Amino acid sequence: MKTTTLGLVFASVALALGCQYDPNFPSQEELYDVPEAHDVLLVRPAEGRFFTVKVGAQDLFGPDVRLSIYNEPADHSVRGSLWGRPVNVEVGNGTAQGAVGVTTFQLAVRREGDALHAVGTVQTEPSDFTLTKDRLTGRIGDCEYDVKRTEKQTFEGSRGCNGPGQMLTMKIPDELQQWGDVGSATALALLLSHS
Repeated sequence: MKTTTLGLVFASVALALGCQYDPNFPSQEELYDVPEAHDVLLVRPAEGRFFTVKVGAQDLFGPDVRLSIYNEPADHSVRGSLWGRPVNVEVGNGTAQGAVGVTTFQLAVRREGDALHAVGTVQTEPSDFTLTKDRLTGRIGDCEYDVKRTEKQTFEGSRGCNGPGQMLTMKIPDELQQWGDVGSATALALLLSHS
């Protein structure tokens, strides 16, 4: 009886000590090295499926997206994983070239006034798209886009993927511009070719 009582007292003290909150304990973000997100890129087709990706100064991340842009003197690239496929794309002066899984990725990007124009191969498909502050038009992978700005960061219009176009709502946050012309065109092409 004495041993049982002593054991219960010890267990109660240990439990009470173990459940105390330490205010200096790192946050979940610090523990899991998740960068602070500034805003969210959202793609919502009319059929109700959607995905969101948090946009940071150097990272894009979501449930199946983990991409980072590297701007080191010897390393200019977008790397990570996208829907279970490794991404390794070198970005340079006006070009992006690399692989997504076993598929090649290649874009030539140039600024034409306030428009960003990209031409290349995405998901083995010829791609040619233009992004302005008010509109995204053209082909990315096997989908044709024609969306117009309706609010500050919201675009609405149609997307047709090997068939008739369907309504689409997208939110493209301004933070994506921090990736530069080639980086932001690469990020959009990667995300929209897999949506």
